[in-house]
Amino acid sequence: ITEERKSTGWTFSDGYYDATQGMAVASDSDIKGFDDMKGKKVAVKNGTMSNQYAESIKDKYGFEVITFSTSPDMYQAVMGGQVDACFDDTPILKYNIKIGELDMKFVEGTETEPAQYGFAIFDANKQELVDKFNAGLKNIQENGKYEEILAKYLG
Repeated sequence: ITEERKSTGWTFSDGYYDATQGMAVASDSDIKGFDDMKGKKVAVKNGTMSNQYAESIKDKYGFEVITFSTSPDMYQAVMGGQVDACFDDTPILKYNIKIGELDMKFVEGTETEPAQYGFAIFDANKQELVDKFNAGLKNIQENGKYEEILAKYLG
């Protein structure tokens, strides 16, 4: 949820999650943080918050940003050794690593400041859908189901 996106016509629900962007590397990598990234290649998915994050710090840490169209392609590039790391939504990386989908490890301390995520529409005639989403979100937050879901998937 950003003011820029709102100004271009998107209508957002109430925020449902404060997510960060972070970095993951192959499970056998010796990269421990940004200071180890000089001369390395970093995969990002085109047009994402992770892409913006990587671009914003690449010069400071001396790495090259390589864009991919899909997350699976990006992850395969890391695990296959074509790139040294990838940036993505922290909860997505951590969950996929946790369940064994990715032979990677998350590099702690590489996260951005949290950004609020929400459901979005681009058609003002669909406001009822956003209103129903907000009502459902409020309901599961009040009855404890929201915290139960977070605990199940994100630990």
